[in-house]
Amino acid sequence: MFRLAHTAGAGTVVLRVKAPPVDLETDLIAHALDHHWRIRSTELCYLPVGFGDHHWQAGAARERYFVTVRDLRLDGRADDRRQVLLLLEQTYQAVRKLRDLTDLSFIVAAVPATTGAVVIPLGDNFALSVYNWLDVQPAQDADGVIAAGLVARLHMASRDHYRERRWSTR
Repeated sequence: MFRLAHTAGAGTVVLRVKAPPVDLETDLIAHALDHHWRIRSTELCYLPVGFGDHHWQAGAARERYFVTVRDLRLDGRADDRRQVLLLLEQTYQAVRKLRDLTDLSFIVAAVPATTGAVVIPLGDNFALSVYNWLDVQPAQDADGVIAAGLVARLHMASRDHYRERRWSTR
């Protein structure tokens, strides 16, 4: 898996994301899991999966978690690190709220930290989010029909929730 990144003055850079970032220590992730989520991980295993972020499986005493680390230098949402973190937090909280307000069981929302935040800064260059581990298999959807149906349901629920909220404030 490769990810295209746009960096200031450097044009497009192709980055390999099937390996952990070389400038991120696993101990920093373990410390953040303990400090912000009270997850005392007994094992962190890098997972070379996904579409551009880095992922680990965190094994704790009785639970497993899917840990996502985003490289903020590659995000492209904003130039300011604090603004990027704020936008990520707003996005992930919106997913959580939509999941809580609808019956869309396919929405997987990040687990809130002890502060209620779902995105935690990790060092200077990364952001950390945590999800409950799901034992699932990929859907057989070569033509994208299943995915298109899920996206349609998601957009309908988003639109309906927005419409209800807008009407209730008038």
